[in-house]
Amino acid sequence: MMRKSNEINVKKKLIEATTQLIDEEGVKGVSIRKIASKAGYTSGTIYLYFEKIEELIFLSSLKYLKQYNENLESYAENAKNSYEENILVWRFFCDCSFQEPEIFHSIFFSSFEFQTNKINEYYELKDFYKIFPEEIKEFSSKFYPMLLKLSLKERNKYLIGKMVKDKYISPSHIYSLNHSQIFIYKGFLEQAMKNKNKKENDRIKRSCVRAIEQIYKAYLLSE
Repeated sequence: MMRKSNEINVKKKLIEATTQLIDEEGVKGVSIRKIASKAGYTSGTIYLYFEKIEELIFLSSLKYLKQYNENLESYAENAKNSYEENILVWRFFCDCSFQEPEIFHSIFFSSFEFQTNKINEYYELKDFYKIFPEEIKEFSSKFYPMLLKLSLKERNKYLIGKMVKDKYISPSHIYSLNHSQIFIYKGFLEQAMKNKNKKENDRIKRSCVRAIEQIYKAYLLSE
């Protein structure tokens, strides 16, 4: 029990140090040496708990989801049906993610091996929230199953599934709608990553939201 508690404490300090570095220098400014120095450990200690620096960056970035997690339900509360709800969820997700495009890209589009092989195994969000229980206390019960998914495709599939149940979307279109929306979102987010002008990023965000909404309309079943 003591060993597990110590492991959680060390991981917490390392993740917090990485988060501070991201705030100060951005994702590209993070290194093992800097994390170790800020957390008060050796570089070797880091590798006892994390295989790669990308894992630390990924887990540290999850703290930036707090605003989205805490406010999603209130943002979407006026939706009259699952179609309107999905539109509002996407709008709020874009509002949050285009404020920090590099960080949200590192969360949902990391290409390193850990992301694909462990996404539904060791590093579930449940494990992260064992280390940072305060990050989950305001979680919406309504969206809880979706918010615990690390894959953006799985999150969106969850939302689309509600529309299928309500007969807004054909079951045969789940994959193509999901793939199209994620592809569009990723493209616009990467545009925002290259741009440092906030007004221009706001324009890119609005274009992204419009494109995602148009895709929804294209797949809606006729009444």
